[in-house]
Amino acid sequence: MRSDELRHAARYQWRHILPALGIPAEKLTNKHQPCPVCGDRDRYRFDDKDGYGSYICTHCGNGDGFHLVMHWLDCDYKTAAAAVSDVLGLGKGTRPSSPAQTSYSASYAATRPNRPPPAPLEQRPTPGSRRPGSDLPRRARPALP
Repeated sequence: MRSDELRHAARYQWRHILPALGIPAEKLTNKHQPCPVCGDRDRYRFDDKDGYGSYICTHCGNGDGFHLVMHWLDCDYKTAAAAVSDVLGLGKGTRPSSPAQTSYSASYAATRPNRPPPAPLEQRPTPGSRRPGSDLPRRARPALP
């Protein structure tokens, strides 16, 4: 199957495709949350603009559903396209009756290399709890407006 045909077949199907490949369904909302790939806190959202599976992560980058699959499976486009084609039932010319029929979360998620958990973010003072430059000598402190 050609790439443009596969992209057309996958359009508006990403909320079924991605969980079948092992990405948690709760990560497919248009709200800021931890990234399923890099695990960084509050840097990711899945907006699925125009049905292309688009996502934004300030650490990993942004892209469409195929880019997210490539990051998740840590593979190239050809492998990601084959995985999406299998989930859609287009690999062997048969289309599954429901997305639940083809669950690749075990097989494809198992091929994803184990990544160490992200390092915890350092404790930061809450806004307003510390005056900017309070650790500087009095003469070097910036003037407050």
